Amino acid sequence: MRRLTRVALGAGILAGLMAAAAGIWRSRLQAVERSRQAVDPAVGIATLEAVEIGGVRQWIRMRGRQRDSPVLFFVHGGPGFPQMPFAAVMRELENDFVVVHWDQRGAGKSYAFGMSAETMHLEQFAADLHEAVSKVLARLQRPKCYLVAHSWGSIFSALEVSRHPELYFAYFGVGQIAHYQENELERYNFALSEALKDQNETALAELRRIGPPPHADMSLCDVMDRWVSFFSKREFSGVPPSTFVKLALASPDYTWTDLGKIPLGFRFSYAALWREIYYETDLARQAAHFAIPVTFICGRFDRIAPAGAVRRYFESVDAPAGKDLVIFEHSAHWPFFEERAEFAKVLRRIAEKSH
Repeated sequence: MRRLTRVALGAGILAGLMAAAAGIWRSRLQAVERSRQAVDPAVGIATLEAVEIGGVRQWIRMRGRQRDSPVLFFVHGGPGFPQMPFAAVMRELENDFVVVHWDQRGAGKSYAFGMSAETMHLEQFAADLHEAVSKVLARLQRPKCYLVAHSWGSIFSALEVSRHPELYFAYFGVGQIAHYQENELERYNFALSEALKDQNETALAELRRIGPPPHADMSLCDVMDRWVSFFSKREFSGVPPSTFVKLALASPDYTWTDLGKIPLGFRFSYAALWREIYYETDLARQAAHFAIPVTFICGRFDRIAPAGAVRRYFESVDAPAGKDLVIFEHSAHWPFFEERAEFAKVLRRIAEKSH
């Protein structure tokens, strides 16, 4: 009994020392990041605050070297996967814009334990976005902003922009999703084709067992995801998980509790929304007209929002003010990670034309 007590005590001390070391290491990472993103308060802006949006407490971060720069509002993907803890990858854009990051309901800092899934639906997110943008513009005393939306966020952002163009100079859809089942079919055909080339009997058996989309439940989608990921990594490695981890740990905006909310919020949001995304999304029908300039940005190796599907939606939309399709040759689903300088250049170039 005494020996067990000593072992438990030793394990507790070791765990405490490891936690302390992790805390010191993280504090140093955060200190470096704070120095890199320092903004002169006399001319710039740097805020992080919770506001009520759609009856729910949600977090908004605003940063820019010059307070009077154009506003660039970023809508993250997922659903439930915030961009705020990885905001350092967009630091360069803060030289030209006031960059706004928003943790959507159920994501990151805006996730709360015991949240109800009842309000987790597409129209609520579109309404939340409209309210969030309106609050930011009122706070900064601006009539309009640029909207940049990634992946899942591009679905309800396209709805918002098509309905309320008066709030936006231009729209950028990154990894734009228009019809999820169409994306899934292209992904399935890619995995099946690669499995046939390799004569990978395990992959072929599993893919043939689940059959092509649409799939009845998430477990079948997971099987396909696994093989798409397996084969796509051979052509392009993408952003390694360690990059996300290091950026999140260095973020001064996220506490340890907030970091723990990331996987919880992702799981909660995805479970609440995947059926609507999978079965009801068809932007060719829901968001076919844009009164402002639109740009779709797609990575050549994107297997979540494949270039072929993005191009078909791009060709179908009516955009009298102008539309562009930009393919990033050295990117997959995260061009703002994988080709940061080129991504910033594209946004600046199009912003200059549309402002």
